[in-house]
Amino acid sequence: MPVNDRKDLGQIPTTPDNLTQRPRFGAMTEVVKDAFVTELRQFFSTANNRIRTGELPRIDKFAVSVDPVTDPLETAVSIVRSFPDIAENLPTIAVLSATGKNLKLDLGNKFVDHVVVAAQVTGSIAGPFVLTDGMTITVRSYPLGPDEYYDSTFTFRTYMFSNIAAATASEVVQAINAQAEFVTAFMSTTGRVSMRAGRAYEALHFPNQIAIQTGTAVTPLGFTDGQTASNTGGSNIIYGRYHMAADLTVTLEVMAESENVRTELSDLLYDFMSYTLADRKWQFYGRSAFDASVLDEYYQIIIRDNEITFAGESDMPRQNDQKDKIYVNRMTIPVTAILYSDRILVDRNGLPLVPQTRPNLQFREDLPPWN
Repeated sequence: MPVNDRKDLGQIPTTPDNLTQRPRFGAMTEVVKDAFVTELRQFFSTANNRIRTGELPRIDKFAVSVDPVTDPLETAVSIVRSFPDIAENLPTIAVLSATGKNLKLDLGNKFVDHVVVAAQVTGSIAGPFVLTDGMTITVRSYPLGPDEYYDSTFTFRTYMFSNIAAATASEVVQAINAQAEFVTAFMSTTGRVSMRAGRAYEALHFPNQIAIQTGTAVTPLGFTDGQTASNTGGSNIIYGRYHMAADLTVTLEVMAESENVRTELSDLLYDFMSYTLADRKWQFYGRSAFDASVLDEYYQIIIRDNEITFAGESDMPRQNDQKDKIYVNRMTIPVTAILYSDRILVDRNGLPLVPQTRPNLQFREDLPPWN
């Protein structure tokens, strides 16, 4: 695909640093701060930004004080001021979040619906893949139920890849999605190509199914002819989905030992909010929105970009060291955060409920009437 094809931007997940501590149900402010920390670390670690800054900032989340006396935005600065000899704490971008207004998405409780993950197939190998111009893969999907299927053939062309002989999983996913109407391709957490029945974010009927039919690209991508998956029976599970939503205010506190570094970091944050988030449509998504095999990271963080403000540059002396100062700038970012949590439904014996199709019922006239 073209490198600067902006139509392919915007819908990518946020991968947390610590995969063993995923977002928890109800941890609204922590999920929001974790997403900002991860996204900012990735942004500042790019080669272009490393050249533009003298040194990479430390980016971490901090808790804030909520008592009526203490300025809640001074928490992170106070920590640094108390330890003037710890040079590695500067420059720092502190991510703070104050609790906001709870949003109800319905009039009842926080239960949304019963959920069964869409049927999906995954290749057995990770990229890069050895493809040639004109290779194809045909996929049959039943996104609207067992009575209606669609055959989709995807063709891979040289112009879709930087090097088609060493195609990345991301490039293959983009090439498929650019042609797809009845399936959605995505890159699994192990770097393999996966496809699920139905387009992204559409309401799928139950049950649904997907199958690899044939094609010259089947084997190179790690699939097999006839590879089939259904979202009924087997290891499939029924989940109960719950929601939580809130309006929050995220504060990014820039702290540096010089005015120049403070200005550089502030300018880069402005670029991040203006250009990087524009490509992402000013939204962060959890990985579960794209890869159903990743559980409990189903969230959407909407940045209200027209309400972002800078508090203005300021400075303050360090504790017990009046000669040196900390140069500070603050960016305030209002967001709307929506979290979904899928909890496994169990039967009276504590075993997970497995989705089953309803058996075909036939009317028999020889049976006596119901009294």
